[in-house]
Amino acid sequence: MTDLKRTIEKADRVVLFGASGLGEIFLSERKGRANIVGFVDNDPRKAGTELCGIPVFGFGNLKDLKPDFIVVTSQYYEQIINQLADFNIPFCHCYDVIVKPSGWRWAKLHFFILKGIYRLAKWLYKQVGPKPSGFLHIMPKGGFAESFNALIAASNIKVEHRFILRTVSDKHESDGSAVNGISEVACEKDNWYPAQLSGILTLARAVAQSKHVMVHGYFNVALFPFILEPELNRKACWVAWGRDIHTVPARGGFIEEKVKICKGEFPYLVTFMQYDYIHAQQRYQSKARNFVGFYPNPLDPQDLDDAHVHNATLKVMVGHSAVAEMHHMEVLRALAQNNAQYNIVVPLSYGNNNYAEKIAREGASLFKNFTAITAFMAPGEYAPWLSTINVAVMHTRTQIALSTMYALLYTGATLYINKQNTSLWAHLTERYGLVVMDSNLLLQGARIKLLTDEQRHFNRKQAQKFFDQSWIAKQWKDIFAEIDR
Repeated sequence: MTDLKRTIEKADRVVLFGASGLGEIFLSERKGRANIVGFVDNDPRKAGTELCGIPVFGFGNLKDLKPDFIVVTSQYYEQIINQLADFNIPFCHCYDVIVKPSGWRWAKLHFFILKGIYRLAKWLYKQVGPKPSGFLHIMPKGGFAESFNALIAASNIKVEHRFILRTVSDKHESDGSAVNGISEVACEKDNWYPAQLSGILTLARAVAQSKHVMVHGYFNVALFPFILEPELNRKACWVAWGRDIHTVPARGGFIEEKVKICKGEFPYLVTFMQYDYIHAQQRYQSKARNFVGFYPNPLDPQDLDDAHVHNATLKVMVGHSAVAEMHHMEVLRALAQNNAQYNIVVPLSYGNNNYAEKIAREGASLFKNFTAITAFMAPGEYAPWLSTINVAVMHTRTQIALSTMYALLYTGATLYINKQNTSLWAHLTERYGLVVMDSNLLLQGARIKLLTDEQRHFNRKQAQKFFDQSWIAKQWKDIFAEIDR
C-alpha cells in the first residue's frame, strides 16, 4: 500500500476511472497529495460535469489526458481492466490504497468469537457423529436449488448429497418453495454470518458430517465456514456464479481481505462458462482445477414457445433485475432516440429498490408503452411471460441472467448482448454457435434488427442442449467422481 501511495503521489498526471462514490472516498484521502487531472467515466451523461471540483471526461478522452497512472474508482473493475489492456498505463484499484475502514478492531473481535463457537461445535459433532461422507452443497434458496436438488435425486448418484439453503431478505430468494428435508440458514442482508446461533450450529454439524463441501455462489452465509476455516477452503469446491468472479469485493476491510484470499484457495472451481476461469486466475490468482457445469434451468422448456411471433408490436425487454450493471438508462435512452414504437418491459422484481423506482419513473417518461415488472414471478409464470418477448437487451459487462438468456434463445427471441463482454460473447457465439446481436449497435443509434426465421429456428435447436437433463446430469456426475477420487 505504501509503495502504491508513493507511486501515485509522484505521478505527473493521475486519472481516476469512475466518477462515483468510490471516487469521492478516494479524493477525501488523497486529494492534494496527487496531481489528479480528471475523472474518466463510461457513462456519457457524466462527461462535462464535475465531481468534487474535478472535471469528468468520457472514455474516448482518456488518451488526450495523457495519464501516467490510473486509479480505478469503480466497482466494475473487470470491465475496466479489459478497457485498459491496450493502453500500457499502470493502474490500481482505489481499495488498494485507501485507509482501512473504521470498525476494523470490532470486525476482528466478532470474527474470532464466531470462529470459536463454530470450531468448537464442529469438533463436538465430529466426536459424536458418524465418519464424514458424501457432499454438502451450500446454496441460495430458490429455483436453482430446487432444480439442482431434483436433478441429483433423479440421477441415482450413489454418493450421498446433503444441502443447506441460505435465505436472506431478498424476495427472489425467499419465495422458493420449501425442499423437504433440507436445512435452511437465515442470514440478514449484507452480513457474512448467520443471523442466529442455530444457523452457526447447523453449518458446523453439516460440515462435520461431510467429506466434500461445494459452495454454490459466494454470497453472505455461503462463505461463512470458509472464512473461519482455511483448511476447509483448501479442499472444497467453489461453484462460481458469474458475479462471484467479475464483481470486485470491497478491499481494505478485515473480512473483505479474507474473502479475496478464500476465492483464490479453492482447489476445485466449477464455472458455467470456461472463460470465467481465466478471470478467476487473473483476479484471484486461482490455481484451481476447473470444471464446466450447468445448472438445470428452473424454467420448464414445455412452457417456453414462440408466442412472440404473433405480437402486433415488438415487445422489448430491457435488463433482468434492478442492478446498475444492466445499464438500463443507457439502453432506454438509446431506444427512445430511435423514435420506434415498442412495448418496453423492464423486470425489476429484485435488486436495489431505489434503483428500481428510478428506472420505473424515468422509463415511463421516455415511452408511451412502458411497463416496470416489480412483482416476482415463479418459474411456472415467468416462462410463458418470457415467451412473449420479441427482443431482449442485456447490456451488461458481467455474467448475469444466463438462464434467462438460454430461455430466450430457446424461444427464438432476438437477444442483444454487449460484445465487449468477451467471455459471454465467446461463450454463446463461439462455443455454442448461437446467433446474438451486439447491444453497442443500439447505443450507437442503430434500430433493432430481428433474427430471420432461419436464425430463430437454429438458435432454438442449439439451445435445446441447455435443457437436456441427461447432458447436465452427466456433467455433474463426472465432476463428483473427479473430486471424490
